[in-house]
Amino acid sequence: FADDTYRGTAWRLILAAQLGAERSEAVQKGIEFLFTVSQCRAGGGFSHQGDARRGGTLGGQWACLTGALVEMLYHFGYGLDARTQRALGFLMSRQQSDGLYPCENFHPDDTAFPFHCYVGSVKPLLAVLAMPPMRRTPPIRQMVEKTAGTLLAYQIYRYKRTPDGNRAPDEEWFRFGFPRFWNTDLLEVAWVLARLGYGARPEMEPALRVILERQLKNGRWKLESDTNEDMPIRLGKRNVSSPWITLRALHTLKLCSARARIGSGTGT
Repeated sequence: FADDTYRGTAWRLILAAQLGAERSEAVQKGIEFLFTVSQCRAGGGFSHQGDARRGGTLGGQWACLTGALVEMLYHFGYGLDARTQRALGFLMSRQQSDGLYPCENFHPDDTAFPFHCYVGSVKPLLAVLAMPPMRRTPPIRQMVEKTAGTLLAYQIYRYKRTPDGNRAPDEEWFRFGFPRFWNTDLLEVAWVLARLGYGARPEMEPALRVILERQLKNGRWKLESDTNEDMPIRLGKRNVSSPWITLRALHTLKLCSARARIGSGTGT
């Protein structure tokens, strides 16, 4: 359901939500299946391991998977479901003091500055963005501010460490992709932060320059990282202009531009 390379129930539902699918009987059956076999009954988060008798395993709970699934659940109208709220509670309780999340697959070493998982910490922000603004309580807003603060401190993509101890970009983050399941890139993070209202922050400028530099002569952006071979459907070809990447890039730049005008007092 989550370990089946982008063909399992979890990934299919996440993809369906990102493509704007409507709630259906098949969607409802898939969601109930995930609640039964993937949600940890003790921790509330979603696990990549589990079964119908015990639910998700305690040690297999991932913040990235849980964040992406909570985003999906809000899209399909399960936001107020008690099980969704338990998953949201897991994300809030699992966040560390640096705003990031621990992960069994992330092992801190001398190649990166953050001690906890930098990549997967973006998905809980997507979960918050899926919530109606009036339901973003002060604790949820504080959760957002902590994660956003850390992402901005590293100018979004400069969290790698050089041998002499200086900051360096993660080159993989320059390869824009869609969809992004548990992984992420510079464009997605900039898009998320812009939607959360951080578009005018000076720490965003290096990432915005990268986005503009990668625009093609025809005004579009290309798909550079994809998982099409592992998905049930194909969403474009690698190194060819992509409507999904282009839409995300334009939306990000528009939000940041509007936020900058408001911040300078020229907005309407």
